[in-house]
Amino acid sequence: MNCRSVFADSITIADSGRVALISHAASNPFKTGIVTFKTMKRAENAAAALRAAGLADSIPVETSGRGAKDLAVPTPPNTREPLNDRALVEIESPSK
Repeated sequence: MNCRSVFADSITIADSGRVALISHAASNPFKTGIVTFKTMKRAENAAAALRAAGLADSIPVETSGRGAKDLAVPTPPNTREPLNDRALVEIESPSK
């Protein structure tokens, strides 16, 4: 699945709900729990891409960073693992 299809699905599902973009960074013992500029920039770029793809301005988009917490693939410190550098899209549909 590519980013465009994820964004299209996100836009369809969100319709009038809420979207949260959570960015994670790779494992680094000195950055655990620290939200870096790169981590926040990734979340902000994903939010901008959702808007550019057609997500309405009326739908709230929250961005946050988690630093090196919640690794997708557990790795020792300073181990390069691309899956640990990621942005997650969480969608909360409107309550009926």
